Amino acid sequence: TGRWDVKSRDHKTGQEITEVFHFVLVATGHHGGPNLPSFPGLDTFKGQTMHSKEFKDALGHVGKRACVIGIGNSGGDISSELSKYCQTILSTRRGAWIMHRLTKNGLPWDYEFHRRSALWILSLMPRNLRNYLVKRDLSAKVDHDLYALKSLSEPDSTHPTVNDELPNRIACGMAQIRPDVRHFTETGIVFEDGSFEDNIDLVIFATGYKVGYSFLDKSVLGDVRNNRLELYKHMWFPNLTHQTLALIGCVQPLGSLFPISELQSRLAARVFK
Repeated sequence: TGRWDVKSRDHKTGQEITEVFHFVLVATGHHGGPNLPSFPGLDTFKGQTMHSKEFKDALGHVGKRACVIGIGNSGGDISSELSKYCQTILSTRRGAWIMHRLTKNGLPWDYEFHRRSALWILSLMPRNLRNYLVKRDLSAKVDHDLYALKSLSEPDSTHPTVNDELPNRIACGMAQIRPDVRHFTETGIVFEDGSFEDNIDLVIFATGYKVGYSFLDKSVLGDVRNNRLELYKHMWFPNLTHQTLALIGCVQPLGSLFPISELQSRLAARVFK
């Protein structure tokens, strides 16, 4: 029939109900569950550990010694917040290109660069020249070599870390950069360069997510391979007889997700109609 049985549970009372719907929009995004790494000695570490999805408030960790593992957008934001209230170490495996939210013209970077004219000009340039210009502009604000942030990848082959505060925290010594973790001890961490940080109270894994929708039946979702779903227009399951279920926000853009999700919602409404 193309209709859906949706079972829901009230978190306060525990009561479960099943309802039938003609159409379903799944708008939870593609971050299905935390991606947690495994390090030698982590099972014997006595400090507190959590994934970035569990981090809510830096004020609850005042005075602690914290280590954030991962320098994506979550890792950069959490390190910036934590370093206001406690000693913070940021461990990065491959480094990152730190991008400020505003360009030299004072405009948001996606507004400045995500336009046809800019993309056309960039398409005419050799790749080496494009990356050289990007690195020159980024390094004009942050000395990536000096701050031990230089990425092992070129700017066009890795997701940038957008953060205005982190370079200031590093310059002030409030946040310290370390390489990848080699192993844990009961009270500290040994890093790949041989340095050791003891008396670590808190470790936050800003190590990303696994793509998934645990609440969708396997007959609908199919197999998630290498964090990818086989979808038409990043929205529709081709194997369904009736296209009455759509995913919203299962994309990873360089700019804002919300304009894309809003357009996907319009498309879904037209298909359902």
